[in-house]
Order: sequence, then structure tokens, then C-alpha cells
Amino acid sequence: MRFSKTVIPKLIGRLLPEERSRAHPRLELTNFGGNEVWKARCYRPENEEDVLEILNFHKKERIRPVGALHSWSGAPVCRSIMLDMSCFDSVETFPREDKLIARLGGGTSLQRALDVLHATTGHTFPVQGAISKQSIAGAISTATHGSGGPSLSHFVKGIRVAAYDPRNKRAKIYKYECGEELRAARCALGTLGVILSVDLETVPKYLVEETLVTRGSLAEVLREYERMPLSQFAYFPYRWDFLAYQRRAHIQRPLTSGEKIFGAFFAANNFLGTDILFHVLVKGALALGNSASRGLMHLAPKLALTGKTNIGPSHDILTMAHDLFQHEEMEVFIPERKLDQAIELLRYATSVFAGLDVEMTGPLVQALKNQELYDELQSHRGTYTQHYPFFFRYVHPEDDMLGMASGSQAYFSCSVFTYFGPDNRDRYYRFCSWLGRALHRIVDARFHWGKHVPLGHQELSRVYPEMPRFRELAQATDPNGVFRNDFVNEVLGFQ
Repeated sequence: MRFSKTVIPKLIGRLLPEERSRAHPRLELTNFGGNEVWKARCYRPENEEDVLEILNFHKKERIRPVGALHSWSGAPVCRSIMLDMSCFDSVETFPREDKLIARLGGGTSLQRALDVLHATTGHTFPVQGAISKQSIAGAISTATHGSGGPSLSHFVKGIRVAAYDPRNKRAKIYKYECGEELRAARCALGTLGVILSVDLETVPKYLVEETLVTRGSLAEVLREYERMPLSQFAYFPYRWDFLAYQRRAHIQRPLTSGEKIFGAFFAANNFLGTDILFHVLVKGALALGNSASRGLMHLAPKLALTGKTNIGPSHDILTMAHDLFQHEEMEVFIPERKLDQAIELLRYATSVFAGLDVEMTGPLVQALKNQELYDELQSHRGTYTQHYPFFFRYVHPEDDMLGMASGSQAYFSCSVFTYFGPDNRDRYYRFCSWLGRALHRIVDARFHWGKHVPLGHQELSRVYPEMPRFRELAQATDPNGVFRNDFVNEVLGFQ
């Protein structure tokens, strides 16, 4: 065997082999949130032949590719064989009909792909998430999204994966460009095989205008989405008002000198004030206690630079540096038509967990009682104080089987963050468990596959009507479940 050349000398820059003398040493891997830690034998294949050989040699074990590990769910965890796909970092472009397609190696980071696109073409991604450190394979496998459009998975026009031929059980390369196979592969949680390359639709570069404003009601926030369709908003617990990031796209043009100067000031303010100072205050408030955290939530909107309009390249405006401080996140997807009800439930639950009194409408009380959740909620009174704003983004319907916005309706995603350390999150998990079950049962919520998922397939299959057909397609090219792990078995219902 020639695996010696594919041994990983380092992984994600900071993880080193425990025994360099072994052909495939076991490494300790830790995800970004610090909540998943495991050991696995790891390879760094240099080409497609290496991938096929590894798959054939380990076809009776479990195999998962590893990307940036910027996730919180158990999606990447595999205690057997893991593949570092960082050598698959090519970026090519070609026309198809009236579109420019970017063919990206499966291990290409979103940032590298954007850098190459911006340097060599006049195009960019059609949607941009909050960060760009993920690999393209990881991003589409969990339907990474922004606000004001579908997820990135929706724009995938072709995928090449290494999986197994059911006739001879040998690894081969599959190419999906249409039909239900492509729809399944667009967001597959790694279960369809090892992603070798992704063909992604691009769009002409564009500018984004942004203005931060405070609003006292959800109706005021939503009223402006028609004019500002790329907007997102934060909902501050205990203060219970909104900070809206009003955003809309503009055709690409040269920026004026004044726009460049203000853009640089705005970027510095966001980085120093929001990405760093605000999070230092969040961590400090956690150390001081619940009253300090509640006080910071009251104060924070007043610290924002509101009423000033900035305009700049889409990537500069739409991304953040929220990865500077370790945290964990549950992201819940709420049908647009049920957002009012979800906001009321969120406010009530957060207040009860914090030990505060708040009024709730009779219909919501009855809905919780009908689901046998009301008494349980009261039993949690005073056990957890949410110390970070809830962030909402608007996600358009997408054409895949398992994307969180798959289907015909739009969703608002709601991110529930904690900045407690990995060893001090039990109360956060209890909060997420109750909140997740309540939102799922009452407003048909879904959950981001790459983040904290408190439910299993028995509950989730109700809101993913194509899940049974997805399992059939996955089992066709992986009958032995080589590409599955405990997490995907639990949330997708594989036997």
C-alpha cells in the first residue's frame, strides 16, 4: 500500500500526530465549539486515486471527510477513518448557458474560492454566510446560508463524489448533475460519499448597502424587508426590542473616496466594537453573574452605530469575525408565516428560564399545555439566563431534499448562542432541549444540521417529507453505511 505519502503531518494547522512512525496515526480532533472531541486515523489524499484506494482498503470501517471543523453538531465525528481533503483546493471557472460556473475542489475553503473568483473574474457567490472559513464540501453538506436568499446548496449545479458501486462493492466516482440525485447531494450530511468537486453557480459582483436601526416591534422590522431584502435582525432578551441590519444589493460600481473612507471606519468599528469589545463584555458579564448579563443585553443596542449608511463589496458587508471567541449555537428554522408565534414563545421561555415574570397569551399557554410542555417549562424557572442576542436571518425556499429551507416556503432562522465554555453548557443544553421541542411541535421548526440539534429522526421526519427517499438514495451507493456516523443515523433514521 502507498498510504505513507498521504499521512497527515498536521491537521487544521494545530493538530499533530501522536505517533509519526505509524502508517496512519490516530489524531485527536476538536471542533470549533470544543463540545466534540474524538480520535481517528487520518489521511490526506492528494488525488482522486488516493481517495478510491483508501475507500477500498477501509470499506468495512467508517469514513468521514474533515473540513474546517467549524460546526457544533456531531456531523463530522468519526472515530475510525477521516480524510483531510485540503489538497482538493482547485478553483476553475467555465461558462454554462448564460451562467459562469465555479468548479471547486471539495476541500477548497470559501475564502480561497472567493479570493480566486474576485481576482480572476467579475463574479462572486450568490449568497454569503457570516464567515468564509468552511470548506465548500462542508458548507453545502449542511446548507450554509445567509439572509435574503436560498442556501448555498441551492446553487450547486453539479457534484462529483467517491462512493461504492453496489454491484462489486468497489469505490468509484459518481457525477450528479440533474434529477433527484443532485437534489439529494446538494445537502447530504456526508452520507452520499466523499465530495471531490462542486460546480457552483456564481453571480456578478455586487455592492451591499447597510444601515443599523433599532425597532420596537417585529412588525416594524418586517415592514422594511421589501425595501431591504438582505436584512437580518437581532432580538435582545430582557429588553425585547430589535436591532435591524437593513441591507440591500446595488449593481457593482467604483466606490467614491468618501464611501471608501467611511467603509474603512465602519469595518474598524465592526471589528473592534462588535467582533471584539462586545464579546469581551459578554464573557466578562458571564463571569460577574446573571444580573450583569441581563444588564448588558439592555445596554448593547445603545452601543451600536445606528442611523449611518455604509456601502461596500458584498463579502465585506455580509461577513463577520464571530469565530474569534469560542461558542456554541443552535439555529432553528421557523416558517415565515409562524414567526410571530415563535417570537412570543421565545420571549416567554427565555424569561421563565431566567426566573423573570412575563405575560403570555392564552393560546400559547394552551398550545404548550396540549404538548405537555407547560409544566416542564415552569420546572426550569430560574435555571438559565440567556446572555446573547437572538439573531434572525431570512432564508428563501431551496431546491434540495434536506436543506433547512427545502420545499416551497420561506423560513426565518433564529440563532441561539452561548459563550459558556464546553464544560459549562449543561444549562444551555436544557434550555435548547425545551425550546427546540416547543418550536418544533408548535411552529414546525427545523434545525441547522451543522449546529446543536436536540431532536432525533422520529421528530424531524415530520418536517422533512423527502427524508425516506433520501435514505434510499444514500443506501444505494453506501449499502454498508461506511459514510454514516452516530449523528446522521440518529437525525436521519438510518438503521
